[in-house]
Amino acid sequence: GLRPIVSRDHVLRGFLGNLRKNPPDRAWIEEINGQPAIVATKEGEPYGVTLLEVRDGRIQRLYSVVNPDKLRSILSACHQR
Repeated sequence: GLRPIVSRDHVLRGFLGNLRKNPPDRAWIEEINGQPAIVATKEGEPYGVTLLEVRDGRIQRLYSVVNPDKLRSILSACHQR
């Protein structure tokens, strides 16, 4: 389920903390469902996607997807580089 994290500082600390603990091999920005997203792979496999909800030029929300089944379908729809 969703577990919202509120405030810029908490979001940033959580996001960077997770990256430090288990960093991806590759990450890039891709458009998915009309939204900018950070796409990551590890050992050539889907690792995570973070969708960015942007309003008025500022990131309002982040949605992270780490479920392997959902990642496969998302990554098959996006154009990997």
